[in-house]
Amino acid sequence: MSEAAALHASRGDPGEVDRAAAWMAAAGRITVLTGAGISTEIRWHLQI
Repeated sequence: MSEAAALHASRGDPGEVDRAAAWMAAAGRITVLTGAGISTEIRWHLQI
């Protein structure tokens, strides 16, 4: 589990955990597709 998903899980909202997991999966695909993994991941984390 990613740190972001773990943070969401600690808040005790199962739906939020599912959404976080979906966003992490989407961010992972974006990272692979763009080849700009670090900057994409940073931008994604700044949106939280």
